[in-house]
Amino acid sequence: MSKGMQMYQRDHFKKKIDRMVDPLIEQEELLLKSTIADLTENAESNLAKKLGADKVINRLAKAEDDIAKARRSARSFFEYTAKKNKTYRANKDWYGRDDDDFSKISVEFCLNQIRKWAKALAENKAEATEQGKKLAYLRSLKTKMEDDVMEANVSDDLKGLLDQTLSNIGITWQQKIPALKHYKNGK
Repeated sequence: MSKGMQMYQRDHFKKKIDRMVDPLIEQEELLLKSTIADLTENAESNLAKKLGADKVINRLAKAEDDIAKARRSARSFFEYTAKKNKTYRANKDWYGRDDDDFSKISVEFCLNQIRKWAKALAENKAEATEQGKKLAYLRSLKTKMEDDVMEANVSDDLKGLLDQTLSNIGITWQQKIPALKHYKNGK
């Protein structure tokens, strides 16, 4: 009659799964982030053009540039006038404050929105790449292995299940530790 697995044994198997599979998942996530970044960069300008947002953003950028020039001109005028005349010097503060209202739509706001949409599209596109498929596979593999740990009654059965599952990616459950090289003369 077989004895069920103890909680500490299940914890050991879960930790070992994490040690074996998490580095592979992290590696694929990093590779996928690079792909997503490239796809996002390409998608931003294409999406802006496709939606017609590039024209709106360019008009807004020109308007903001015109406003910035007008503000600089006004500030220079009023600073110069305040320096010349004592009456104006007393009311000098009003033009020096930054009166930008952050709730106003700006070019940066529009570009950020396009960036977010482009990133979402790039993430969807990246899932279809080989890296995206491999990452999804590794995540599924880890989930299956964790399920096997929780559902197994005997640790020998579990080892066989996990070894069989890991063989799909070319590694085994029973890991062999490589021996250290023997160095002659202490080298």
